[in-house]
Amino acid sequence: MNEEINYESLGDWAISKEMFDWIVKNFPENSVILELGSGSGTKELVKKYKVYSVEHDETWVGFEPKSNYIFSPLVNGWYDTEILKKEIPQDYDLLLIDGPPGGLRKNIFKNLNLFKKDITIIIDDTNRKIDGDMSLKIATKFKKQIINLESENKKFSILK
Repeated sequence: MNEEINYESLGDWAISKEMFDWIVKNFPENSVILELGSGSGTKELVKKYKVYSVEHDETWVGFEPKSNYIFSPLVNGWYDTEILKKEIPQDYDLLLIDGPPGGLRKNIFKNLNLFKKDITIIIDDTNRKIDGDMSLKIATKFKKQIINLESENKKFSILK
């Protein structure tokens, strides 16, 4: 798993270099990551980790062949919970929330029971009010500390 990381594929819509570096510093290789939303950041994560990618957009399913994709179309403004109940792995070390797009991401709060509570959670794009508010609500519900970190043009929150 020692492939070279292409930092140029990180940032903009993808996870930031700073987030990637934080993950590498805090999680050993071969840890299991469950990510909501996939993209070019997935291509870098799979170089060090076992990744499960929940994706609502069929055109992105299989974008990174080394990831384990869970195709879950949007139903009532969030991923199809029946599919998630069956498909997400029982055991994972990190939950990375970077989907679904835009304001729909906040609907995770109604579905937190699907996810492990005793792990680190990273929420991308918390510079946007809706995502920042969501991270506060999740941290409060799961009794977690929030660490806010910034990259050049956006912020992400770590819930520990």
